[in-house]
Amino acid sequence: MKKTAFLLIFIVSTAISFPLFGEQAALVLENISIGNEASLEKIKAQVREKLTEELERQNLLYRDETYVASAIASANNKPEEYDRSETVLQLGEAADVPVVLVVSVHEKGSLLEIAITAWDIAGKKAIATERSVSKSEITQYIMIDSSITRIVSKLTGEYGVQIAMEEPKVRKITFLSNQEGMEVYLSSGELLGTIIHSVLNVTDREYEIGTRLLIVKKLKGYRSSEQYVYLDRERSVAPLGDLVKAQTLALEFNWTYTQLMGAGTGIRFYPIPDWLYVSFDSYFYLQKDFSSDSGLEMTHNDLRLLGGLYLGLGPGSIFRVSASLGLGIIVSYPLNSNEVYFDTYINAVNLALELNLDDWSFYLRPELRIFLGIGESSLNKGGISLSEWNVPQISLGVMRKW
Repeated sequence: MKKTAFLLIFIVSTAISFPLFGEQAALVLENISIGNEASLEKIKAQVREKLTEELERQNLLYRDETYVASAIASANNKPEEYDRSETVLQLGEAADVPVVLVVSVHEKGSLLEIAITAWDIAGKKAIATERSVSKSEITQYIMIDSSITRIVSKLTGEYGVQIAMEEPKVRKITFLSNQEGMEVYLSSGELLGTIIHSVLNVTDREYEIGTRLLIVKKLKGYRSSEQYVYLDRERSVAPLGDLVKAQTLALEFNWTYTQLMGAGTGIRFYPIPDWLYVSFDSYFYLQKDFSSDSGLEMTHNDLRLLGGLYLGLGPGSIFRVSASLGLGIIVSYPLNSNEVYFDTYINAVNLALELNLDDWSFYLRPELRIFLGIGESSLNKGGISLSEWNVPQISLGVMRKW
């Protein structure tokens, strides 16, 4: 019984210690000899970076010579021997990989010769070779990259263990914006990052090529906005549209049809940008008795304080509706006396339909006024103010927004 239990423990521990299938990888052997030390290191770095990138697309890990250092040391192998099939197959078997890539780069006069050979370890044969010659440092970089891309693309299915091809995916997104500090969110509310020095790089997630990604842009003092970005390559670049500054201040100019010989100005402050405002208006107009030759009779200054709120449609809509109410007083000065009259009223409700542009708005606003009849009045002793056609006052206005 004890022997059986010991045997079971041994089998289980062995199964845990050794995976059923070896991890897919490619062994890379370098035979690179360049006289200039700086150029040598530059080429080696380029080869490693490009091979790692291309092999990942084939679901292969990059293994360099350190992975088989003991085998190389025991056989006393030199890089010059990597063109021999016996050496390559021996090291490939020692690394337990399906394929070995031998990268050879040598100077020959003013030329640089590049050769990359792929070996099938199970089939014990070379399956592909890429050769090229470079005359300058610029073409050398291009030649090495293109040779690596071509040789790795030939690997799938060429040797014993079939490699599952991985579809290319978007692994890096570069967001570009001139608005420093803009925060970029997914539609779910997850923060992707912040624009710093006009750039935000996202590398911690993957998407299918061709994805239309909905993101939300936010920046203090500006209106939040959604934008779709199209991810069309593994390293996608997504320029972001500018956000519109949230409305916190506005100056307005208006004209009321029952007060024809005048015009009004006002200023608005927005405690809640784009939505809630407080305004102070002044409308100066003249009154004339056209039935006589007495000329101008009286001047009026209509002053009022209003609080308003936009309804329903947001600041990005071309049309908006607002409602406001408040208090007003009309100060009147007869031209033929030194008397002053005051007409106090309540703005019970003003409803405005607004054509909303980025920096400008145009509005049509019916206004229901109820005069209180307090003190010395010259216009209305009390009650609702209506025009001669029995309709409320209607104002037309334009606003400049900041």
